[in-house]
Amino acid sequence: MQIGQRISMSLVGVGLGCTVGADIDLMMARREAERNMRDRCRVTRISKGTALDEDTGKYPNVSTVIYEGAGGAGGKARLKHPRMAAKEVDAGSQLLVSTSLELQVPVASEDFAAGDVVEMTACPDRPNQVGRKFKVIGPFDGSQTTALRYRVEAFDGR
Repeated sequence: MQIGQRISMSLVGVGLGCTVGADIDLMMARREAERNMRDRCRVTRISKGTALDEDTGKYPNVSTVIYEGAGGAGGKARLKHPRMAAKEVDAGSQLLVSTSLELQVPVASEDFAAGDVVEMTACPDRPNQVGRKFKVIGPFDGSQTTALRYRVEAFDGR
């Protein structure tokens, strides 16, 4: 029997109800998921500016950091291929395999939107990933999850 199971069972056993046990199990699973988030990233949102650039006569885009972590070093993250199988895409006379990446961040993080840009700021297991940029292509959806999971695609041409 695991620690999470013992705590859950003991709380249920004293009449606190199974919801408390489930909440503790979920909390422990979220902590474990965060321990696996060894990468760091910064997420920015590009929006239309409101200040007119007199020289160009245009409203330049504004970049706002929405997730960065303490001290600007990058927020906890994990970039990986999801467990889903790759799907085949028929592109004319070629058969290509299309896969997507998944960015995982802690549940308490800000919500990201399609179009937000993710820059990897640290990756101890694959240092060549530092500086890579990805674009969020799908919003997170789910409840009682151990992490927020966003579909992303390479945005830097690599």
